[in-house]
Amino acid sequence: MTTINILGGLISVTLGGSVTSPAGSDKNVQFNDAGSFGGSNAFNFDKSTNIITLGSAVTPATITSVAAAAVATGIALTVQGGSGGATSGDGGAMNVNGGTTTDGNGGGVVLTGGAGQTSTATNRTGGAVTLNGGAGILAGSGGQTNLKAGAGGATGPGGAISITAGDGGATSGNGGSISINGGTATDGNGGSVTIRGQNGTGTNRNGGNVILQGGTATGSGSPGALVINQLDATGTQSATFVATNKPGVATAAPVSWIRVSLNSGATIGWIPVFGN
Repeated sequence: MTTINILGGLISVTLGGSVTSPAGSDKNVQFNDAGSFGGSNAFNFDKSTNIITLGSAVTPATITSVAAAAVATGIALTVQGGSGGATSGDGGAMNVNGGTTTDGNGGGVVLTGGAGQTSTATNRTGGAVTLNGGAGILAGSGGQTNLKAGAGGATGPGGAISITAGDGGATSGNGGSISINGGTATDGNGGSVTIRGQNGTGTNRNGGNVILQGGTATGSGSPGALVINQLDATGTQSATFVATNKPGVATAAPVSWIRVSLNSGATIGWIPVFGN
């Protein structure tokens, strides 16, 4: 209770109420816990490092947006680096890092689109995972999107990168495709796609291989072919290079052939491909 007294031209104010100490331990972030101050060791802020830590050894941390209404789209969650200065300055980066360790394997980073669900026997698509570099402006280049595996130890190999499309359904359905496309242009050259094995370094070291391989078939199905299409100036397919077996020729020597055919399907030649 607050009391104000006026006596002889003097005003005195007596403040009532009680003082409440912060809940929890040092560095615990305060929150409304059923009408009282709350604190938890699973939610901390260190002012010396500006680091917020969430979760505990028992319960992992989860950051999520609020649930949507019954028939509405889920609410988006955005994590964004800081804006650049008002007149100049680069925007801040955003880093997503797996946990470090003193003696053990480093923590992974997993980006997973949400699984589709249905209660009405309706086909539902899983959520996409998209990595986009930022758009450039004027003569500036668009931002790169880089996927790079980690460096090996002193004598260990570098980490591999595996890009695998989704499996088909449990009882039927084709496996998902992988498309790697150069960028389109409004008025300029289309973007290239380069797949290259890396050079060897040191003494008597091999260069890295580039392996393009079609899948094997089952039963009377045809094995997957290696197809390279050539387009003319109008974007129409003008020739096709297909790695396959030449009819009537043993596959042992040469190992395989590249069939060159026109858009009509007519074969115009064969290129032998020998093994090592």
